[in-house]
Amino acid sequence: MQKAKYTVTSKEMLDQVYRDALRGIEDNGFIHLEWKAGSNRSINQNDLYWMWLGEICNQANVNLPYTYFDEETQQEETIECMNKEELHEWMCHEFLGYTTKRIGRKEVTQLKGTSKLLKGEMYFFMQQVDAWSHQKGYILTIPDDSEYMKLKDRENQ
Repeated sequence: MQKAKYTVTSKEMLDQVYRDALRGIEDNGFIHLEWKAGSNRSINQNDLYWMWLGEICNQANVNLPYTYFDEETQQEETIECMNKEELHEWMCHEFLGYTTKRIGRKEVTQLKGTSKLLKGEMYFFMQQVDAWSHQKGYILTIPDDSEYMKLKDRENQ
C-alpha cells in the first residue's frame, strides 16, 4: 500500500499531488483522499487558553476543597486545589474526549489534546471552555485584540 502526506502551499505543489494521486489510482484502482484546510491553533489562542486556566484555578481554589456526589461513580468525591495542567486535562476530557489507536496488536486509548487542533477547532474548544466557565460562575478575561474575540465578532456578524 502506498502512502503519502502533503502540505500544499502552492499551485505547483497541488499539481504534484494531483499527478501522484492519479498514479495511485492507476496503480491501485482507487485512493483514499483526506484533507484539512487551515492552520494549527495560533500562539495567541494558546496563550489566552492557558491564561484562562490560570484564572479558573485562582477562582476555583478559593472554594476548595469541595466535596460532591459523582453520579457516574456513585461515590462522594473531593476536589483539592487544582493547577493549570490538571485543569487542562479535565477540559480536554470534557470537551475533546479520547482517541483509540492500534499499536501492534494492542489498542491504546489516549486523551485528545489541543496541540494538533486547527484554529477553528481551537476556537470551538475555547467556546466550550468559556461557556462552561460562565456556567460555573468563573470570570474570564477576553482581550478585545485577541484572536478569540476577533473570531467571535466575525461569527456574530
